[in-house]
Amino acid sequence: MAIVTTKDNSRWVIRLSPSSCTWRPPHRPPSAATVATGSCLAAVSMRDSFVMSTRTQRRWVGLFMGAALSTLSSAAEWQTFRSCRILPNPANDGDSFHARCPDGEERIFRLYFVDAPETDASFPDRVVEQAKYFSITPEQVLEVGKAARDFTDEFLKEPFSVQTKLSTALGRSTAPRYYAIAASRDGVDVAAALVSNGLARVFGEGVSLPDGTSSERRWDSLRLAEAHAQRNGLGAWALAKEEEDASPVMVLQKDAMIHTDTDPPRPLQRVRVRERMIFLEGLGEEWVKVAYGANFKAIGRCRWMEVKTALPADVIAERKYLRMLRARAAAQETLLYQMRE
Repeated sequence: MAIVTTKDNSRWVIRLSPSSCTWRPPHRPPSAATVATGSCLAAVSMRDSFVMSTRTQRRWVGLFMGAALSTLSSAAEWQTFRSCRILPNPANDGDSFHARCPDGEERIFRLYFVDAPETDASFPDRVVEQAKYFSITPEQVLEVGKAARDFTDEFLKEPFSVQTKLSTALGRSTAPRYYAIAASRDGVDVAAALVSNGLARVFGEGVSLPDGTSSERRWDSLRLAEAHAQRNGLGAWALAKEEEDASPVMVLQKDAMIHTDTDPPRPLQRVRVRERMIFLEGLGEEWVKVAYGANFKAIGRCRWMEVKTALPADVIAERKYLRMLRARAAAQETLLYQMRE
């Protein structure tokens, strides 16, 4: 028997017999339904039929069971070490550390999803790469790397938990090093904390999380945290050099009139809400010089009162992403509530 939750949030029961699969309640089923068998989700199209043939039934049951077993197998690969303690070691840095596990073994863990700046110049090419990423000097990379190392030491000073598949991560040490997800005693993820404070970049090895969160969603959430740290000048981003073309792309929140970049300015064209432009410089208290159009090659002027409500494009993207996350969370809560009933 399987529980079915349809798009209109009604619930169905599928009863499997040796020769058929019947739907209840006994009226025409919807064209598509979502079948939940444990943690396994699959889309089923019943079209106009109430009964599946034996061959079709076996095919769907095999699909459900295979996906369910795959999910369970994937989850079983993870090992959880609770009450770990970080060990002092010269090789520790922001994203890699030695730890004493509850079984008494010392292990080296490397965080998924993030890359903290180097603490020394042993790998000059990597230092240069990180310097370009943060728009800072190689010397500043080493300073931020030491700050990231101290941050992780302080963050994990209390017993913490580690989840790992014991997948090998290359490192300078001859001892084995494993990719892992680490969280403080309060359950706060170390990688996310590093990125949120501008002490690591979103870069490296990814993985689907033990709770089923996809690696893509995890990458997205970390990039959002990184954009917030960059915008607020946290950690390495506080040292970032200003680029000549760093003016943000702005998105208009209401219609505006573009004028010619002459004295006196003449009305040129009206642009609509959501039009994108770059603010180049202020021209007194009334006007602002803007770049607009395809590839922002056209230059003009706008009255400041008409464009002052414009928002940076990355803020718009962040808001859209947050709305999407809230919608997903609401949908998941609804599904879990229905499955518990």
